[in-house]
Amino acid sequence: MRTLGAHSRKKFDESSAHFGDAQKELLLGLLDRHKGTALGQDLGYGSMASVDDFRRRVPLTDYGFYRSKYIQRIKNGEANVMTSKKVDLLGATSGTSGHKALIPHTTDVGRAFFLHGITLVFDGLFSKAFKHADQLQKTCKLTFIPRWTYTEGSERLKIGPASSSPDDRGFSRLLPLYSSPKAAFHVKNEKAALYAHLLFALSDRNLGIVEANFAPMILSFFSMLEESHEALVRDLCDGTSDGARGLGMEDQEAAQVAEHLRPNPERAREVQEAIERWKSSRKDNRPTIGLAKLVWPNLNLILTVTTGAFLPYAKRLNTDYLGGAVPCFSPIYAATEGLVGINLSPAKRPPAYSLIPKALFYEFIPVEGAETEENSSPPLGGTLLANNLAVGEKYELVITNLAGLVRYRMGDVVKLERYEGTAPVVSFQYRQGQVLNVRGEKMNEQCLTRAVEAWAKKENVSLIDFCAAEDVTVVEPGRPSRPRYHLFIEPATALVGTSSSKESRSVDEELRRYSDVYDSYRRKDAIDMVKVHILQKGSFENFRTQFLKESTTGTVTQFKNWVRKFSK
Repeated sequence: MRTLGAHSRKKFDESSAHFGDAQKELLLGLLDRHKGTALGQDLGYGSMASVDDFRRRVPLTDYGFYRSKYIQRIKNGEANVMTSKKVDLLGATSGTSGHKALIPHTTDVGRAFFLHGITLVFDGLFSKAFKHADQLQKTCKLTFIPRWTYTEGSERLKIGPASSSPDDRGFSRLLPLYSSPKAAFHVKNEKAALYAHLLFALSDRNLGIVEANFAPMILSFFSMLEESHEALVRDLCDGTSDGARGLGMEDQEAAQVAEHLRPNPERAREVQEAIERWKSSRKDNRPTIGLAKLVWPNLNLILTVTTGAFLPYAKRLNTDYLGGAVPCFSPIYAATEGLVGINLSPAKRPPAYSLIPKALFYEFIPVEGAETEENSSPPLGGTLLANNLAVGEKYELVITNLAGLVRYRMGDVVKLERYEGTAPVVSFQYRQGQVLNVRGEKMNEQCLTRAVEAWAKKENVSLIDFCAAEDVTVVEPGRPSRPRYHLFIEPATALVGTSSSKESRSVDEELRRYSDVYDSYRRKDAIDMVKVHILQKGSFENFRTQFLKESTTGTVTQFKNWVRKFSK
């Protein structure tokens, strides 16, 4: 993998030095490959000879453009609709941009993810950035069996998450890398599966990495260690999995897991002592040392996404469990639509991702009118290309992918941090669908999070989680009919001597401080004061459990956050 990674890095550096040429080659190749598809014929790919032709003649698209006319035909079993390659999966998005979508997936997408993403991670991660992690230690990989659904008809196309899962072809070949055996990956109940992964991770004192798609899952991993440590220590000592049975592990699953367990009283005692030491270090209800290094002295790294909506979880993870002793690294920026970028500079903050010239064709819509010399007149086709961007400005990403999406507004907003060669390096900011907007103020999740964290710090409140909803039409008795936000907060401990009106005023002050537009509307009485609801401990966990129970295509792996903005 390191040898292949070095080769991939050389190819990446060559194409990044001539980013525009590589992008042109990719796009014209895709147009030629897909010109015979139904979509290619409708849009006239065969007569497009340049990037400018493409931008002039192909409209900007969103999921609605594809849903009934093209995706439905793929679901019906028709081939050659959007891509000339065989569709092997309809990837179900998590819906954080405002809707769930089914995105065609082909072997090209998986190949690009591996060759332009994973191999570069091995090169950059183990050869350069984290050399101490190259010790042949095992990884606790937190991934779970998806809830697949299938299209009707003879083709029976799978519908579900496009991210890595134990169902993937070749996953069994990776098992020697992981602390958990195959049996743990195939436990259907997510809580029981997480317990099993934790139990096997605890068995390995020399564990090197904990990995999950998103920071909330890593936080759940350590939270379960804290809350279920007595059961875990007993199971570790006795070589049993009784704690997982209590969480919903089936008898057959338990028998398969038990084949890989052995009594380990010495390690059980060591884990118990580590947790007791961690608990005794608490000062002002906060531990002063990290639990992770106490339990796993040689733990090198947490691999997970920590940007955007995941930043609050990453902060809490570090404060409560890592103690600054174990770094978090967000190596890849990817979505169901494809591989977007790779983090080749782990030491730099914020995490930023080099866009990959051979994985997607990128265009950019300026957010709030980014001004550049090239952007002094209206952009061609409503977008800018990579060489026309201004450092420090924000842009909505528009992508053309390997499986048929063209000029697709995926909803991500990024900021250009710098150029490396001619390749843009961007940081993720937020999703377009995740804004609070009752009067045109467009308060994004980043701004809301900063305001809530500032309030929590001011009031010395430890938060488990929070979310917000718009209230545009609901009118309460005795209250003027002005729109406002509802903010639902779950504190780690009960708030003493507080009232919802007091907290509402305090949070509102922070929202006004962090958003000039919101403050302007508040001063004009166009938006009413936010209403804060203090929730009981466990509310978000109950919500998450119910959400996953009712979901037909989602998995705990794909559950990104607590849906900070949700419909009434």
